[in-house]
Amino acid sequence: MSAFKNQALKELTEQQTRYAPSARRQEQVARAEKLLGELEGTKRYPYQYVCFRVTDYRSDAHPELLIPGDDLRHDLTLFIRRVERSIPAVPIEQAIEPVMTLEEVSKQFRVSTKTISRWRVRGLSARRIKVNGRSQLGFPRSIVEKFVSEHGDLVEKGARFSHLTDGEKDVILKLAREMRLEGGTLTEVSKRIAAQLGRSPEAVRYTIKNFDREHPEHAMFPVLEGPLTAATKEQIYLAKKQMDLDKKNATRPGLRAGEANRCLFLIP
Repeated sequence: MSAFKNQALKELTEQQTRYAPSARRQEQVARAEKLLGELEGTKRYPYQYVCFRVTDYRSDAHPELLIPGDDLRHDLTLFIRRVERSIPAVPIEQAIEPVMTLEEVSKQFRVSTKTISRWRVRGLSARRIKVNGRSQLGFPRSIVEKFVSEHGDLVEKGARFSHLTDGEKDVILKLAREMRLEGGTLTEVSKRIAAQLGRSPEAVRYTIKNFDREHPEHAMFPVLEGPLTAATKEQIYLAKKQMDLDKKNATRPGLRAGEANRCLFLIP
């Protein structure tokens, strides 16, 4: 994403980065982010409307220009990136109000930095700040709190889809193997595990599919093009037999819980 699709948007970007005061540029970035979140790829947008939404100025330029939504999304993303980089970073100690770094927002809401990038399109405004001499994005705490109050469902969904720990993945795979042997489909199993663990079905489904892709010989939900082969049937039977035996052994005195859990992952 290095070149503009529309010369008019390129010229607007160059004008703002060269001549607009820093405060105005910061405001324009926020306005462009808001507009970006409203765009529909199948619609066409008048350039003058776009210019007004971004700069709050009614331009007479390009009165006949209509920009396809997908092209405008591409160019507005470039506009945001280039204008933002042109704004001088303010040392975090000199910020007018408390500012959170990208890492702090990510940690507080248990989401990835990519998720925060998507939130910016939905209206989470950022500022260019300097921390320990290094320029980076900062998020005024008041803006973060306002965004969370207005987009609670979005924030909760992002947290549910955050990166899983190795321990969480182990639990998901153990439960998936048990439910699979009971006859559940991948979709059904993913939903049941998600409800039990408080995670999104998408995250659970991805974990299972990723395991199956990396360990095809032990796949719980293999991609099949026909009836189960004799080898696959035998594998399922042996896995079920082993699991029943492990559960039985787990009740014997002296077998530690950790050893019992590990047994569930063993397939002859």
